[in-house]
Amino acid sequence: MTDSTPDEQKPSIEWTLWFQWVLATTVGWAIGWALVGEIGVGVVVGIAQWLVLRQLLQQAGWWIWASTVGWAIGWAMIVTGVIVPPNIGVVASVVAGLVLGALLGVAQWFYLRRQVYQAGWWVLASSVGWGIGLTGIVGGTVTGAIAGVVTGFTLDWLLRNPRSEREE
Repeated sequence: MTDSTPDEQKPSIEWTLWFQWVLATTVGWAIGWALVGEIGVGVVVGIAQWLVLRQLLQQAGWWIWASTVGWAIGWAMIVTGVIVPPNIGVVASVVAGLVLGALLGVAQWFYLRRQVYQAGWWVLASSVGWGIGLTGIVGGTVTGAIAGVVTGFTLDWLLRNPRSEREE
């Protein structure tokens, strides 16, 4: 994002950033699901999102690692039945998606907390976005788009409050 002078008013949302984020998350989800399968989606989505973040944040390569680890832990907990017992319906899907999104969000928060203020909101956004997307109610093909829409708005908001290098 560029700094603006006091006379300029920033738009309420950076639509270009939001669109790039939604596209990256959607394409990352689709490619990851088709080529790698459930457990590997995190790395593909992480790489796709990194393509957006690398222009905006320092050391954005850590995003790929955070996404990979968070997703792998969350998915492993779903598959093993640690989060909720398998095959008990829509409620289980919602809970599993919320927890997976929260675990992914926590892993990504470890990176974001050094980049932006109030990074904790990312965990909630990730949980809600992936929780809704992974329910299966709206269909698996739009899972990445739903997660991207929710987290994209949150990312835009968080990036408006960056931390400076001197604050660590």
